[in-house]
Amino acid sequence: MFPSFTAVQIDGIVEDRLKFSPYQDGQVNFDNTSQVSAFAQGEMISTFMEGVDPSYKDMVEAFFNQLMKEYPEEAIKAIGLKGTQATKARNKLRRLGKDIVSRYKDESHQYRLGRHIGPVMNAIAALPKDELAAVAEALVNLTVFKRRVSMDVETVGGPVDVAVLSKAMALFGSSESIISDPS
Repeated sequence: MFPSFTAVQIDGIVEDRLKFSPYQDGQVNFDNTSQVSAFAQGEMISTFMEGVDPSYKDMVEAFFNQLMKEYPEEAIKAIGLKGTQATKARNKLRRLGKDIVSRYKDESHQYRLGRHIGPVMNAIAALPKDELAAVAEALVNLTVFKRRVSMDVETVGGPVDVAVLSKAMALFGSSESIISDPS
C-alpha cells in the first residue's frame, strides 16, 4: 500500500549466484509520512536534515563522554577523598556521568528532531512530485558542491539524474537520493 525500499550492496556473482547484502531500508506509512535517504556519501544530507555535521556530532559526543569518564577521578583528587569515601564517590559520580551523557544525547536528538528533521520531513510529505525531484537534485548538488570546495576527494559529480517513483507516473530528471511519495 505504501512505498518502501531496500538498498543492497552487490558484491558480484559467485557460482552463478548473486552475492549481495542489504544495508539500508525505509518506508512511508501512516506514522512516517516521508522518507529521505542518502545512497553513497550522506554527510551533507545528514548535515542538512539534522543541522549538524555527523562527524562533528560524533566528536562532541565522544569528547563529552570522555570528560564524564575522567571527571570522577579529577573530582576525588580535588576534594582529597581517600579509601572507602573515594570509592563510594567515584561509583556515584560514574553513574551520574553516564546519566548526564545519556540525557545529553537524548536532549540533543530531540532538539534536532524538533528543530530540523521534523520540519523538513513535514514539508517533504506535503510537496508535489515535481518539487520532490527538485529537493533530491538539490541534496545531491549540495554534496557535489561540498566535495568541490573542500579538500575531500570529489567522488560525486557529473550529470545528476533524479527519479521520482509513484504508482501513477515516473519522472526522470537524480538518483543519489530518491524521495518516495505515497500517492
